[in-house]
Amino acid sequence: MDEKRFVTLDQLVETFPFLKKSRVYYLTTVKGIPFYRVGRSLVFEIGEIRQWIEAGRVPVNGPGACGAMR
Repeated sequence: MDEKRFVTLDQLVETFPFLKKSRVYYLTTVKGIPFYRVGRSLVFEIGEIRQWIEAGRVPVNGPGACGAMR
């Protein structure tokens, strides 16, 4: 059985430096990021956050797509 790894907000932004605390707080208020409440604290499951990030992947437009105009 896989062990879930839960982290605090500070640990989350340390693990994923491109996430800023203020943005994560906002995303929790609009339920735009997976999170849990333990009392008044926010906690995040690393696997769910990785899936959330991967779900936002922007697809590439075919082989050799580097933004070159056709």
